[in-house]
This record gives sequence, C-alpha cells and structure tokens, in this order.
Amino acid sequence: MVDERRRLGYCKEKNIHMIKFLRFLLPAMLAAVMLLILNSKMPFRVTVHGIVNGRVIPRLFMSARPGHRRPTAGVINQTTLLSYAAIELGESKERQLIDRLLDISRARSISSCCRVTQRQKAFQEFHLVLRSWFQNKRFDQRVMTELGELVKAPLDFHYNATGILEIRPGQPYRSCAVVGNSGILLLKTHGPLIDSHEMVIRLKNARTDGFQDRVGSKTTLAFINSHTLHSCASKPECFCHPYGENIPIITYICQVLHFMDLAPCNASRKTPLLVTDARFDNLCGRIVKYYSLKNFVETTGKHPDKWGAAHEGPLFHYSSGMQAVMLALGICEKVSLFGFGKSPHASHHYHTSRMSELALHDYEAEYQFYHDLAAGSQDIPFLSEAGIKLPPLQIYL
Repeated sequence: MVDERRRLGYCKEKNIHMIKFLRFLLPAMLAAVMLLILNSKMPFRVTVHGIVNGRVIPRLFMSARPGHRRPTAGVINQTTLLSYAAIELGESKERQLIDRLLDISRARSISSCCRVTQRQKAFQEFHLVLRSWFQNKRFDQRVMTELGELVKAPLDFHYNATGILEIRPGQPYRSCAVVGNSGILLLKTHGPLIDSHEMVIRLKNARTDGFQDRVGSKTTLAFINSHTLHSCASKPECFCHPYGENIPIITYICQVLHFMDLAPCNASRKTPLLVTDARFDNLCGRIVKYYSLKNFVETTGKHPDKWGAAHEGPLFHYSSGMQAVMLALGICEKVSLFGFGKSPHASHHYHTSRMSELALHDYEAEYQFYHDLAAGSQDIPFLSEAGIKLPPLQIYL
C-alpha cells in the first residue's frame, strides 16, 4: 500500500513537471514557427477583402512577406477581374464636378427679367443636355440592343433625305468598315475594299486626300471624341466636316465641359451631331479595362489592385477606335476593321509622323478584344453573359 502511494505520488509530480515544461515549450515553438513563416519565401494564402472607392472587392490571396510577388493570372479568376473592371477610379470626382456644373448652369440660366439672353439660352441647353446624359450614366449591357434606335434611326432619317445610302428601316447595315488611323494602312492598298462596304466609319477626322488607294475615299459616318469637337468649336460655324457637309458625326464625351460645345456646333450643322449614350460609354470602359487588367496580371504577375498605377489611374480611357468598333457591332450585319494594329515599319497614324502612343490608352488590350471577336469567342466579358449576339468581324492588316 505504501509503495503504491509512493508510485502515484511520483507520477503526479512527474505530470506536474511535464505540464510546466509544455507551458514553456509551446509558446517557444509557436514563436519559432511564426519567425520561420515571416522569413520564408513561400507565401501563405488567406481570403481577404480589399476596399476600393468604398466597394468591397475579393482578393484571392496575400503574401506573408511584404513585396512578395503575387501568383499569376492562373490564380486570379474571371470574377475578380470583372469586379475590378467595374470600378471607375475617377467616378466620385466626376460626379462632384457634374453636380457643381449643374448648379452653376442652373443659376446662370435663370433670367432676372422677361428677356432671356443668348448666353442664358446656352446655359439652359448645357444644363438640360448634361443632366440627361448624367442620368443615363450607369451600367446596362442592353444598350447594345438599343443602338438601332439610338443611332441608326436618326442616321437613316438623314441618309433617306440626302440619298447617301439606300436604307433598310429596322434592319442593320449590310456591311460596315471601321477605318482606324494606324500607319499600317500605308503598307497595303485596301482603298477599293474599304469603299465597297455599305457603311464606312472614319475616326477623328483623319484626312483621306492623297491616301485614297490606301484608305479609300468613301465616308458615311465620322466618329470623333469631344476633344476634336472642342477644336472644331473654335472655328467659324464650328467647321467639323472634312468629309463633306452631309456626313453625320457621332461623338463621345471625354470631358463634361465639352457639352458647352454642343449647342453652337448643333446650331451651325445641317447634319446629325449625335452624342453616345452614357450607358454605352460605361460598357466600353468596362470591356477595355477587363482586357487591360487581364493582360497586366498575366504579364506582371501582380494583383489587379496594382493596375491603376501602371495605367494612368483615373485618366485611363478606351480609344475612339474601340468605341467605333462597338458601335458597328450594334448596327451592322458584318464588320471589317482596317488600320487597327501597329508595325515597326509604320508610324502611329498614317496621316502624321507621330510614332508614340497615348499612355492613357491600352492598345494591346483593345487588340486582344478585336482578336477575340474575330475568332468568334463566346466569352466576351459583360456581353456574352447577357446573351448579346455579335456579328462576325474580320481584321485586315
């Protein structure tokens, strides 16, 4: 009995010493493991969320070491890219600017007597147009199905009155050529092929004189950005029709202040001067940003939240050519692209000697979009998921 008690007492004392030892050992082991992780080159993955412009965006991973290179695009799935593509980095500032402009234009358009001055009329029109455009500034893929009504219908009315085209009301144009301004146009003689299309869309008022065998001579629609329109507004009677006074113009707004140019330019024109729907602008922006993000992640291995620093952040914008292509996809049965691409043997624009590209555009991303369209891809971001059918597209280099 005494031996049994001694044995139990010994075991109890031994267990107490073991517990004390473990209390010391476990924290030391945990500290060692944490030190190993922090100094290891191997990242660990955790699910976190980032907040960008007040929106919660999922990140698939983060590195245990500051500055560690994140995994490549194989880990970043499409949902994450779509989420980041939907973020407009300069949206809040633009909204503040528009709110201020609406307040100012409202105040200056109010007459203090029975007579309304010409200046007040201009502010009234500016206020109405800006407010209408701003109310449409949202994401809505269905705008692609409405381009026939928004764009083709007013164009057809004009074409029917002038006899420029034989229109088919309610039906898309049979064939459309979108003519870019790349210097690669000078490497081929696509002029006659371009002119054979029913609809020929040209960009930014690029001249054709002297280049007809390369770029063609036919034009049925001029597509410009509002910077070009602003330049035209400074000329007598807002001269902005190098292709002839009967050629309609469609413009997208780069800066909201350019809405001030619409009133004087509309008053001096005999042909339609259309402004792209803000929903259409939003859609174009998201598509190009998706391709730019995808290319950025694949080539750098960095996370999408680092994209803005490499692409002008809030200044990033699609090109005039990209939006003209999107327009053609919405109003044409088949689309042909000319002058979209680059070559070490060609200048940036065929009609100038300029070699450099604007940093706020990502032409490589846009080219990838065009090639996906030409390949008949059924996975075009923001369009395929909405069930929007696109016409066949061919690229001529």
